[in-house]
Amino acid sequence: MTSVPTTSRTVLFAATVAFVCSLVVSLVVVWARPLQELRPQLERVHAIVRAAGETAELSDFAASAAYLDLEARVFALSSGAPVTVKDPHAVPPWPVAGGPDRAVIYIARSAGDVERVVVPMQATGMWSTIYCLVALQADLNTVDRLVIYRHAETPGVGDRIEDARWLATWSGKRLFDDAGQPRLDVRKRAAVDEHIVDAISGATISSVALGTMIQEHLLEERYGRILKALRRELAR
Repeated sequence: MTSVPTTSRTVLFAATVAFVCSLVVSLVVVWARPLQELRPQLERVHAIVRAAGETAELSDFAASAAYLDLEARVFALSSGAPVTVKDPHAVPPWPVAGGPDRAVIYIARSAGDVERVVVPMQATGMWSTIYCLVALQADLNTVDRLVIYRHAETPGVGDRIEDARWLATWSGKRLFDDAGQPRLDVRKRAAVDEHIVDAISGATISSVALGTMIQEHLLEERYGRILKALRRELAR
């Protein structure tokens, strides 16, 4: 019986191990890809649930269940009219340029009563688009909280818009004045009142961008007429 030279056996073993390892890696990549694609959607769900009032750290399953418990309402931005869709929860929260003329708003209820209304908004920051969720109280005029979902602002500077203490200053601010005109804004070194949020020193551009965002989204052709119609509906 002819024996296989030691060198040949070593090469054969190494090649076999390399093949098995590459096969395992390929299988893991194929298996994990759906999870990687799902992760951003789950992070979005967590952000929406936080904006709706959840303060506890939830598992992905619990957050998804809480998300589906929210009432998702879809509207046409061009007219403000309600739009019937098969699955409102599947509508992207932030309208895509050139995409369908749709906007979705989430309503959190307790025992049938409206507690919060979550309005997705986006701002043009210093270096990136800042995706936000503005949670309003039942009057659809008072800010309950602001949640920053995603951005790519400068670390240590622009990303200070995520500072919990600054975000807390948004609570209680009012979108409209008594005449129904949009008033909420972010200004640098301005007298702070129920309509003004103080800009972040050193992150002025990123923080002021959120004030511009509010002003733009409250225009009639954006969420203005939608919020008015929804306010009339909820007041009945």
